[in-house]
Amino acid sequence: AGVLTILAYLDPQQACCQDWYIPKRYELLKRGNLELGSRLQLGAHNDGLLNTTTWENVYGVRYTPFGRLEAYFEIPLIHKSKENVQAFSIVTNGATGVGDVFTQFSLEGFSGSDWKTIFNLDIGWPTGKNPYENTVGLGGGHYSLAVGGTVMKVIDPIVMYCHIGYQHSMARTFKNTGKVAPGEDLRFRIGTSLSL
Repeated sequence: AGVLTILAYLDPQQACCQDWYIPKRYELLKRGNLELGSRLQLGAHNDGLLNTTTWENVYGVRYTPFGRLEAYFEIPLIHKSKENVQAFSIVTNGATGVGDVFTQFSLEGFSGSDWKTIFNLDIGWPTGKNPYENTVGLGGGHYSLAVGGTVMKVIDPIVMYCHIGYQHSMARTFKNTGKVAPGEDLRFRIGTSLSL
């Protein structure tokens, strides 16, 4: 069952960090099951002068080796066009390729008939072109590690959720920029989803 988020959530998160955890489901797969999926995303941003457009075709794999443990892996294929100012004119640059690979391990904790808790470990791999050495970056440029927990309450067909998490992005050194340390983020999200 797909889940459509219909209520905005609070997310004090740095711009360089990937927007990872939005509950798209409230049931883990049955033990031994494998699920393949893909989604197409379009993003557009204007800072008042320059435009950036991003198309993402994200491929994902879910697998549950044990009863309450699920592994999720996704790889995005990205096409991005970005406007820059060069010599008093606006120039559009583009790039196509693989973005940052993402892995998540989810463990179902305490649960009842209409509520449950899910704990997650997220790992981000900087496989996309970083924004520090490329005109058009397809990834964030940093390894990231996050832990968190979600409490979900089901009032059919509505799923209410609250997520609290902590993310750390590792420092890296780049040729033209030097050492960049994005640091840490505390992630808090609360919202309602509609199960279709």
